[in-house]
Amino acid sequence: MEKFLTSLACWHLAPSLRSAVKSLQSAELSRDAQNMLTYVGSSRKEDRIIEVVTHFSDYGELTERNAILEGMASDGRRFMVGMDEIEDGEMRDVLMSAIPWADRSDYVALLEKAGYGELAARIELPVYSDEPPF
Repeated sequence: MEKFLTSLACWHLAPSLRSAVKSLQSAELSRDAQNMLTYVGSSRKEDRIIEVVTHFSDYGELTERNAILEGMASDGRRFMVGMDEIEDGEMRDVLMSAIPWADRSDYVALLEKAGYGELAARIELPVYSDEPPF
């Protein structure tokens, strides 16, 4: 099933994906719908993800849009495509909040390298005074 959902996510146009998501949800397969949306962000060709994000956003389907953005945040290259192409502040916030915690320092470096120092400062890990050396 995972391979099937990934294939749909990678190759179908945004309206077809929306229809597939609606069909899965109406069949009470919401988890599969969520997984397929995540695969759109994590497996689809980088320059074809934003068109799907925009399509779901235009229909006011923010939960679905956010699932795609979460998938994008799982890979640094896809994340940076999103940062470069997304201008909407709310969508950028969703994308940034989905960064895997363990990889935050890597994403800070990516953002700084691309000239997004202000955004990098928002996700940079805090330095605690009780960490070694004390």
